[in-house]
Amino acid sequence: MERTVGGSCSNAFISDEDPLMFCAVIFSTVVMSSTTQKHRNLVAEPMGNKPVTALPGIGKALDRNLRAQGFDSANQVLGQYLVMKRDPVTFTSWLKSTSGANTHHAEACTQSLSEWCENNL
Repeated sequence: MERTVGGSCSNAFISDEDPLMFCAVIFSTVVMSSTTQKHRNLVAEPMGNKPVTALPGIGKALDRNLRAQGFDSANQVLGQYLVMKRDPVTFTSWLKSTSGANTHHAEACTQSLSEWCENNL
């Protein structure tokens, strides 16, 4: 018997005889839709001397604003996150006020730094 998988993979049909495939489709859909490639790249690698634009949610305009405040690299922004004791609310608020980021962009950056810390510290 086949069934339709709900959510964002509603066009996928999975056989009842293959429960592992069913779980793999669900897992990959959740993972792939919840993060961007930029996020996955940042989290998977050492911080090194990446530019600020390597941070998810940070484009050219926000990069310019952060540079004007003395934050020239992603590791300096990471340092600020650590100084703020990895508190997502405090850091998101700081990023919004310092760079002019909107909530969505600030939260994307915060989430990526949080996950990077979990993987690398």
